[in-house]
Amino acid sequence: MFLTYLPADILIRRVNFVGGNPMAAGHYRVEKRADNGFIYVLGGSAHYDTDSSSFDVTADDVFCLAKGARYEFDVAEGYRVLFVNFDLAEGEGVFGSGIAMRDARSRCRDDFRRLKIQYARKDATMLLSCRITLYNIIQALVSEQQKKYAPSSRYQPVQRAIAHMERHYADPTLSMVAVADAAGGGFFVSCTDCRRTGICKICESVMRRTCWFRRRCRWERSQRKPDFRRCIISAMRFTARSVCRQAYTGA
Repeated sequence: MFLTYLPADILIRRVNFVGGNPMAAGHYRVEKRADNGFIYVLGGSAHYDTDSSSFDVTADDVFCLAKGARYEFDVAEGYRVLFVNFDLAEGEGVFGSGIAMRDARSRCRDDFRRLKIQYARKDATMLLSCRITLYNIIQALVSEQQKKYAPSSRYQPVQRAIAHMERHYADPTLSMVAVADAAGGGFFVSCTDCRRTGICKICESVMRRTCWFRRRCRWERSQRKPDFRRCIISAMRFTARSVCRQAYTGA
């Protein structure tokens, strides 16, 4: 997935370079990428191993390589691409490395070609026209991802809280205060049990991944208790319903 979250807005600071060329078959390595990039595959195939994912690309695929990413890739004979490198004005970290769209011929190929022509002109409006075309590409890619997985920026703290609990659920000192701090932004309001005793049984059950939570969770929801609705699980319920199911099937 090339979006780490769905932002309210994406502001492009500058289009740094637009190009396209065949690549010789072989193995390549990049220690730290200087900017964000979208790549459209015209032909051939390649395999990428990044610091966050591994994926294969073939003709008419679009993928993203994020700023700061470390990656290696193996190129087959006949690999040809169009690409655009750019920086964001704000919100660095919104893009990750990964597939952005498969079979993108009808939705993105013409924009990538137009972008290359615009960049080659080097006239007074070159950067502006490139930025507008890049926005068209981003809109198509974001719309595609939005239909699938991308959580909105409103629920970024939920993801951070889940990740923190998954990393530290075996830590006996873990508290809801620590989880809320990791989530950031004052998003979470812990339940009254948490405020009174440090951690409530419902929250504790999530971090310990006990099967007891599934029964308790359903019972609490049926009772519609205010405390539970203010608990961190209330926020998780909207965007991560599958988390509990995935956690307990392997418990």
